[in-house]
Amino acid sequence: MSSAKEQLARIAGKGKISLEKDEDTGIAVMKLENEERRNAISAPMILDLFDILSDLENWKSGKGVIVWGGPRFFCSGADLDMVRQLGSKGAETFSATMQELLCRLFNLPLVSVAVVNGRALGGGCELSVACDYRLMARDSEVQSVHKRMGVVTGWSGGPRLVSLMGRTFALDMMVGSKRLGAEEALRVGFASALVTPGHQALTEARDWLKGQTEGAPEVIRAMKEIVAFSHESASMRDSLDLERKHFSALFGGEAQQEALDKKIKHNYGH
Repeated sequence: MSSAKEQLARIAGKGKISLEKDEDTGIAVMKLENEERRNAISAPMILDLFDILSDLENWKSGKGVIVWGGPRFFCSGADLDMVRQLGSKGAETFSATMQELLCRLFNLPLVSVAVVNGRALGGGCELSVACDYRLMARDSEVQSVHKRMGVVTGWSGGPRLVSLMGRTFALDMMVGSKRLGAEEALRVGFASALVTPGHQALTEARDWLKGQTEGAPEVIRAMKEIVAFSHESASMRDSLDLERKHFSALFGGEAQQEALDKKIKHNYGH
């Protein structure tokens, strides 16, 4: 991944991902900070994610990690300026990099929770399903908007949606661009609990995760490693390869370029 990191380092962008670890509780908070772009993932943020995941992988007293984007918005996927700079030639490396990073998140020896305020769109949806659990604010929603952007999932989200919720649900989300509200998400098992919107969501998520991870860190970590190892399989890797193939073929294509020109994602909901 060194060449991918070098390529990303040459791309300008705003935003960062911060990490706060609580040694007393063993709970960390990973926060997406790019509010101007609805927490779209920029090149600097991807580089932050490399370092943060390495930190969490080696955090021996850690038991859980919360992924959130603050009180207003979870994540709107890839930053469009970065997408333009990558172009079609950078598509496969970009997809492979994000797949690998989200696989590392999924396989962390920590219980991971996505806390969704506002919306999780496109890659934001993919980020949420790379976590073990999803807690959604009562007024939040998740939507795969890839079709509108002229691409398919490219960060492992397609195969993970199928694995998590089944074929029909994945088709509804991806092909139908279904807007999944919090109440329905809880009812169908996509979300594990609903939380109060805004800053209170993080407080409630901390309490929820503390309850889930009560016990010795070495036990919690061992249990998570067993579950993660048992879940990953050769068929998942094959699915990721197929996903990346289609993502690379569509990335930078006519449909995506039209969406980029119209700034569909950054203007979504306005």
